Amino acid sequence: MIKQHLSTLYVCIFYYIKKLKFFILFLLIYNFIVNLFQKFYLIGFKKYLFLNFSRTKVFLLAKIKTQQFKYLSISDIKKNKKSDTLFIFGSGYSLNLLKNSEWKLFEKHDVLGFNHFVRQRWINVDYHLIRGWREGYTGFDAGERNSKEFIDLLKNNKFYRNTTFIVQSDFSAIFGNTLIGKKYLPKDSKIIQFKTDRLNKIPIKKMPLKLIHNNGTLCDAVSFGYNFGWKKLVLVGVDLYDTRYFWLNKDKTLFTDYSTGNRKESSFSDRGQRYNEFHSTFSSGVMEIFQDWYKTFKKDGSEIYIYNKKSLLKDILPIYK
Repeated sequence: MIKQHLSTLYVCIFYYIKKLKFFILFLLIYNFIVNLFQKFYLIGFKKYLFLNFSRTKVFLLAKIKTQQFKYLSISDIKKNKKSDTLFIFGSGYSLNLLKNSEWKLFEKHDVLGFNHFVRQRWINVDYHLIRGWREGYTGFDAGERNSKEFIDLLKNNKFYRNTTFIVQSDFSAIFGNTLIGKKYLPKDSKIIQFKTDRLNKIPIKKMPLKLIHNNGTLCDAVSFGYNFGWKKLVLVGVDLYDTRYFWLNKDKTLFTDYSTGNRKESSFSDRGQRYNEFHSTFSSGVMEIFQDWYKTFKKDGSEIYIYNKKSLLKDILPIYK
């Protein structure tokens, strides 16, 4: 009997020793991987932590309203509208073909620009929507670099002297939060902040400062116009039939190096399109989005129009006359 118990005890001890070996082996492998991580990636990891610390810092700063800016309310925007028509400007090359009489017509109504429209020198801008700037690059200095370039474009630009800036304020909004948190925008700038609506596919008027991004900032701009009650939303410079931009040479487009955020003129975009080929926005579902939005908006008394008769959106949106 004793011999049998000893035999059983031996088997049990051997079993757990065997298990312990596997546990020790696991610890050794785990320790080896951690050492490799520390050796080769610690610098990058520290940079990541610093980036998030910086992002948190500018996010918190952007939440603190300062006397340097004039923060507008929802009612301020609604009561300051010039008309029921909002012209929303993209950056297509067709802007170069517009006549002075057309720019004067636009200016009688409300004007909203986004992204690189800030480079224009044609028209007084009532609203400019700020979301991103450089694509790809998210290093800890991204907010500083983006802000400097944007502010340099604003300097001495008389067309932005009375502009209301519609600024993204999500935690991920490095660009917008840096502009506000570090007070880079001009003193006395008029500001209204928005967040991204990640739950809905169509704008909700009951939440005017929740904008839908979908496949690009064009959607944010149209969301803003609809949410704040403009009846006619007219897209200008949203061509899509090529990849050119109004401030570049006519046979060039914009190429972005995603690892650095640096941009340059090129015959091809970073997404592979030649300057005279369809814009990437076209292939990312914009037709389906605006087809749905047009139907929903119209039922609610608002309509989306396209200004350029050649725009690829002409197949789903009416031409503004």
